[in-house]
Amino acid sequence: LYEKNWVRGGYDSGKHENLRKQQGEEILRNYYKNIYSKDEKILNLEENFTVHTAEYSFGGKVDRIDLVEEIDGVKQVRIVDYKTGKVKKEAEIKNDLQLPLYAIFVEQKLGYKVIGARYIFLEEGVCIDVDLSEKRREKSRERMVELVSKIQSKEFTADPDQFKCSIC
Repeated sequence: LYEKNWVRGGYDSGKHENLRKQQGEEILRNYYKNIYSKDEKILNLEENFTVHTAEYSFGGKVDRIDLVEEIDGVKQVRIVDYKTGKVKKEAEIKNDLQLPLYAIFVEQKLGYKVIGARYIFLEEGVCIDVDLSEKRREKSRERMVELVSKIQSKEFTADPDQFKCSIC
């Protein structure tokens, strides 16, 4: 499947492409050896969403939603987000808005109960569980509203990044 779906192009050179392809193969081997579990029950992959409020909307894509169990007809799930690059520091993860906001979406729009979340840093082969307590979710909501307000009033510093900006 990897070979069949490999996308050629977007590399600095043929040598760069081959290097990234080899790195990808190694990441997949390590993932299946160290992280993958046959017990995973995947419900959704690449779930796109947009959340609207009175003043703004934001969107995203949840990489994976796993069924943990079902209680009284309600699916109890874990959100999984794949990351490339370096493993984030604990403080970065603690302040990150992504998974708490995804949890809000998954509960509101899909009707699941989110009982866990995890980042999987593919290149390092590291899984990190993320706090999704109600306090953390509320803090994330408040921070998002604050950030949107700053952006609307043009009170932000742009942080251009070739990868991020190309998909923004």
